[in-house]
Amino acid sequence: MSETEQDDAKRRQRARFVDALTSTAQQPGERSRLGTRVAGATAVLALVAGGTLGLGAWRSYQADEEAKEQKLAAEQAAARKKFTPSPSRSATPKPTKPAQPTRRAKSPDPAPAAPSASPSKQQQTKVDLVVNGDAESGPGGTAEPVESVVGWTVRQGAPALIGYAVGGGYPEPGDPGPARRGSRFFSGGNSPRTALVQDLPLPATGRTGRRAVDAGQVRFTATGWLGGYATQEDGARLSVEFRDAGGTPVDLAVLGPVTAAERRSATGLFERKASAAVPPGARTARLLLVFTRSGSGTSNDGYADAISLTLEPTTGDRSS
Repeated sequence: MSETEQDDAKRRQRARFVDALTSTAQQPGERSRLGTRVAGATAVLALVAGGTLGLGAWRSYQADEEAKEQKLAAEQAAARKKFTPSPSRSATPKPTKPAQPTRRAKSPDPAPAAPSASPSKQQQTKVDLVVNGDAESGPGGTAEPVESVVGWTVRQGAPALIGYAVGGGYPEPGDPGPARRGSRFFSGGNSPRTALVQDLPLPATGRTGRRAVDAGQVRFTATGWLGGYATQEDGARLSVEFRDAGGTPVDLAVLGPVTAAERRSATGLFERKASAAVPPGARTARLLLVFTRSGSGTSNDGYADAISLTLEPTTGDRSS
């Protein structure tokens, strides 16, 4: 047998050997796996290469195969990375905003406290001492005289508490008189002289009390609406007499009468007023309301309404 024939025989023998090994890598009932086939083929080639190429060539061949395997593994890893789905953008949780402290509802500002009355306003507070100064209480309402008057003592004559609606020449709602008048007014009745008295104790304590009076820090105002009929001189007079603790008069204020000339011969009532410091030592005040008939006839046409005596604290002003 020639050398060529011998080489061909060896190649055929190696081919049959490789086919036998490859066929044993796949058993009946199993799926063919790429790794198994490659491993079998590699082993066969290694045997053949070791026998024909020599040791040096075998090492070079083995290095090439390892490089191929590493390259293949890198490509497979890159492929897996490429097709691995990245996390969804929407799945990425957004950073939560730090919770803001709950803002407490602002409570409404408290309503400002009402300012206490300043001394100047308190000084303007007036105390009216007169009882039934407007003739509204007790019997009356006609031109007939009455025997008693609420709050007053009848010292002389018989007064009448006449209604503004009586008519017959007496003052009416449309005649001169108090703007905020009641329904009745005082008159002298049928007596030539009629006198009403009212004794008033002054306050013992407070801003208009005795200590303030003695210090000259209390002021009085006496007011009366006084009048008469037409051209007649019948009229009314109001006097305020301050007395000390023993009843001795210490001061006197007189209002009226209002003459026919001062009334311009009109039937009606006109305001008269006096104001001054309450004299130190005063403890009471006596009001004397006198109606006088000056001419002939039976009717005493002196008229009066809205009688008052007020006190108010001051800073010591005692001027009249």
